[in-house]
Amino acid sequence: SKEAGRSAWWGTMILLGFISANILETLVQAAVSKTSMGSKPDEEDVKPEVAPTTASLTTKVRVLCGILLGDFMHNLVDGIFIGAAFVGCNETVGWTIVAATIYHELAQEVSDYLVLTDPMQGNLKPFTALGLNFISGLSVVLGAIIVVGADPGDNANGRLLAFGGGVYVQIAATECFGRVNNTVKTMEMRVGTILAFAFGATAIGL
Repeated sequence: SKEAGRSAWWGTMILLGFISANILETLVQAAVSKTSMGSKPDEEDVKPEVAPTTASLTTKVRVLCGILLGDFMHNLVDGIFIGAAFVGCNETVGWTIVAATIYHELAQEVSDYLVLTDPMQGNLKPFTALGLNFISGLSVVLGAIIVVGADPGDNANGRLLAFGGGVYVQIAATECFGRVNNTVKTMEMRVGTILAFAFGATAIGL
């Protein structure tokens, strides 16, 4: 049935988004030399293990691919919605959609910036993180151009949103929540993290 087919597409796009960062990380590892990715040191050079203070290159690549790709796809769909509002409705509806988009983007972009600049995750300098965030945000313009030139339809929009959502679920589940569980020890802090998660998810969802 059509409903089963749509559900299958929706689930597939979420899973594809979930593993996309790992796929990109694998491609990057295959493209660069083994030395630059950290080849195994000689036995005489091996030193006692010391807790790392910054993200490894593989972690950095995975986080950057996940954050920037997810942000790109999310903003692309936002642009499609904004363009559709102006083309299919009126200016009032269009500007209302713009305002709602800016509101939920504030929460998303702040969280993206914090992950990108975290030494144990993206490990980027603030200016670099802002620049990459800005570049990935330009896809909102591309989305508006697409919907003005050719309406992609609700099914395509839904699949793109599911893909972007899968990317962010991967980042939250593998890069962020693991660190929260290892860092937070007290009941008060755990309740605080749950409330912070709920607040952030609500802000982005609205």
